[in-house]
Amino acid sequence: MDLSGHFVIRGLIDAHVHLSFGPGSGLRDPDPASWGRHIDQYLNAYLASGVTTVLDAGSSLDAIANIKSG
Repeated sequence: MDLSGHFVIRGLIDAHVHLSFGPGSGLRDPDPASWGRHIDQYLNAYLASGVTTVLDAGSSLDAIANIKSG
């Protein structure tokens, strides 16, 4: 297979996530005080599912800075 001029990306990209809230939070109505506490677990869950890249579509700039520095 000739892939000249193309890119091969390992893993999946999820371009619409909300790391501050976590997967399924809309269904279980979590306490807002807990938002963002389990970001490491959320990221590990995405990775275990084959997602290697995420685009957070709703966290504050402070939350994103904390994720990047963590």
